[in-house]
Amino acid sequence: MGLGLQDVEHLHFYAGIEEFTMSVEIYSNVLDLDMDARRKLVLAVLADHADEDGLCWPSQALLARRASISIRKLRDHLRALEREGWLQTFVNKGPREVNYYLLNVPKIAEAARLTSQRITEEKEHKRAKFSDAAFVTPDCADALSTPAKVKSTAHSPL
Repeated sequence: MGLGLQDVEHLHFYAGIEEFTMSVEIYSNVLDLDMDARRKLVLAVLADHADEDGLCWPSQALLARRASISIRKLRDHLRALEREGWLQTFVNKGPREVNYYLLNVPKIAEAARLTSQRITEEKEHKRAKFSDAAFVTPDCADALSTPAKVKSTAHSPL
């Protein structure tokens, strides 16, 4: 279920609600993304405030504080995230003239799925590579069951 600009503009009945149920699924998917760590943190903070549709309206001061960055850096990251299609910003449409942010939930979910799939394939490739007999260390029991040949270097007395 997605929201468009018309839907966002008509969400003024939310203006009095200070707490909103976050979407654990969106947050979890953001954590699985393969992207710049600081940008990912900003997106994760937004996801922490978002509902299941990806809609949220935290202030920039709150976002900056929770991401431990300056407001100027936050704005840079928000613009980059918007340019890359991760979110849309609706300026001054939120309560007390803050911005609404609409996360691109389908894009986040698909990118997280692809990242998880890539990681799984890499793990399987490594397992296959190291299951080759040439790479396997013999069990300790195998080594102990074969008697070792010991050369004596002691000299016999004359």
